[in-house]
Amino acid sequence: MKITIVADISSRISQKNYNADRITAAAVCLPSGELNNIRKLLHSDLPKWRDASDSEVRLVSDIVVREALGIGVFSIGKSDEKWDQFWEDGESANSDLLGKASAVKAAFQIKCQMFVTSTSYAFISAVNAENILGSSNRPYKIATNETLIFDKEIDGDYNIDVFNGIWRRMNERKQDTELHGVRRNIDEVLFTTEQEDRLLMLPDYVAGIAQAALSQANVLARSQVTAQCVQSVQQRLKQAPHYILKSEQFSLTHSDIFGALF
Repeated sequence: MKITIVADISSRISQKNYNADRITAAAVCLPSGELNNIRKLLHSDLPKWRDASDSEVRLVSDIVVREALGIGVFSIGKSDEKWDQFWEDGESANSDLLGKASAVKAAFQIKCQMFVTSTSYAFISAVNAENILGSSNRPYKIATNETLIFDKEIDGDYNIDVFNGIWRRMNERKQDTELHGVRRNIDEVLFTTEQEDRLLMLPDYVAGIAQAALSQANVLARSQVTAQCVQSVQQRLKQAPHYILKSEQFSLTHSDIFGALF
């Protein structure tokens, strides 16, 4: 089965947590054959989440619930000393390497974590809801060819190559999932913007809704969207059988990623 997963992150990734105590990423799994039809549902002047109104939030959430095969959301709280330590370790490592290894810096590592985790949840939610059709290619119960579309959160050719390497290694390690009757093949990894591809509006809104619903900070202070709308729409999403939300405090360390190097 051919599927496309689109993913976005709700807020700018920075060490500061003033009025932004969380970072939330969302991924939406779609049937590849329906992408053009879904794009037509998202009118050309639809604003991004930060400029949306209640009616536009309801419109996009309706489209997501109706059209998505799976929806995955991953949210981390950053009001913890581990968050600050992660940023300091990344800056120190990059300095030790004379600024030639920006991939060790915190922002890049967090983007990778957010994108990989949210897309995984989108795939899992689609499988759990039985929205990804069984495979006739035995012995696999599920076989997919996937296109991944990310917002342009990854900067620089080196970082993009490192990020793409994550998915190349996934293709090289198919045996890990094939043991469970699942065969996933990542055909293409793309970076774009909401202006270039309106499909990114879907995870942009889903991430924004979850961020507003979970945050202790007043993230709606400059928004037209009301808290009542957010809670109502978030409740509807959570009731959908193909929606997964994982929320936790930040706990990643550089030694988790690079082992004995840290």
